[in-house]
Amino acid sequence: MKNNKLKISVLLISLFSLFILGHLVMASEVTGNLSTGINSTVGNEVNGTVIVAPTASPLAGSYNTTKSVALVATGSTSIHYTIDGTVPTCTTGTTYSGVISIASTKTIKALSCYSGDNKSAVASFIYIITSVDGSSENVSLTSSTSGQADLPTGTTNINLSNSTVMDVSTSVDTVVAGHITIGGEDKTLNDFTSGNLSGKDLSVPQNVGGQTMTVDKAVVLESGVDDQPFTLSNSDLTSVSVSIPDTTTVLAPSGWDGKIAPPKTGSSSGSAPSGFSVGSTVIEVGSSAGILLFDKPVSIILNGVTGTVGYKPSGSSTWVQITSTCGGTYASPTAPTFPNECYISNGTDTKIYTYHFTTFASLSTVSSGGGSGGGGSTVATTTTTTAKKGDANNDSKVDKYDFSLMMSNWGKTGTNVCDFNNDSKVDKYDFSLMMSNWGI
Repeated sequence: MKNNKLKISVLLISLFSLFILGHLVMASEVTGNLSTGINSTVGNEVNGTVIVAPTASPLAGSYNTTKSVALVATGSTSIHYTIDGTVPTCTTGTTYSGVISIASTKTIKALSCYSGDNKSAVASFIYIITSVDGSSENVSLTSSTSGQADLPTGTTNINLSNSTVMDVSTSVDTVVAGHITIGGEDKTLNDFTSGNLSGKDLSVPQNVGGQTMTVDKAVVLESGVDDQPFTLSNSDLTSVSVSIPDTTTVLAPSGWDGKIAPPKTGSSSGSAPSGFSVGSTVIEVGSSAGILLFDKPVSIILNGVTGTVGYKPSGSSTWVQITSTCGGTYASPTAPTFPNECYISNGTDTKIYTYHFTTFASLSTVSSGGGSGGGGSTVATTTTTTAKKGDANNDSKVDKYDFSLMMSNWGKTGTNVCDFNNDSKVDKYDFSLMMSNWGI
């Protein structure tokens, strides 16, 4: 008997629950605002309207190009947003009317507004742009720190064009009574310590390829990512790129306007080193106002260039052969002495590791002993052909620099400056040929 009463009670409770649930569903269907557990986690329902924060497309994250961001909040009367770090309200900020162009690292803060003074919570979307597009207008860099120019947070590339520059003019400091402020720190010019330089006397003129330059201005360049170098590229010249280490200081003459041009096709005019003509690859980078020096060596990569390379200092008409081969590896070369330069090849490309910006070029060996300007003499051999078996760097002798270059290319296949027997591989046979001509 007790069991029958229990069964009847359970049945009645179940029927009552179904009755209540059915009426709730019917009521929700009538109003058209069926509220589920999922909706309740997205927003709050006010007078039959679900309040939701804006969503963004594409999703927040890291990108290497400018992004166009769309904001959506279903049912809202408007969306207000900011990109300057302030918090928007339904009466402040920018009213969303179309996609937001994000060209550098920004945080979009947005909220959706509804009738009856209702609003959502503020949503934040962080977009990290690793490359700044300066192909159509100059890229200006500033900082709150004196003598310093900051790339946008997250940025490791500035892509310019033949007609645009990186402008740091508002951050440049000038020497006063032998002192200059760099990165907020006072530096003494005649005992200068910064980057790779220690106790260097920069109060005296510096010599680069026979041209002298006196330091009068300076600014430190801060990468958008700590301890990561940034590249300076040209959308009109993709065969060359420049890599500048984080916290590198630019040391410039008095006539510098604070603008740095990307690598561009340069002029081959001028007198080439004896026995060479200026090759087909000529690039200029930096400033036409004079030589720019750095407290750390920067890398200039000439894609598709092997063999001998040289440079022509700003203000000079004479080309200088780069005779020093970098120690270390192609990926991590050893720094040259200040304010000089060295080069290293991986058999396909050449990296110039230098303390200065000027005009750089490939050099081709000519049959005559005298030098010439670009294309003025008949080319007897190309930049990828060595003058003698073992002379990998074309400096007319077989020595330790050729050995270092061979070690950096050991085991590589294909066309290579160290493949002396032309069997498409750098190996013991090439080493034997080098040894047979050692010291010659």
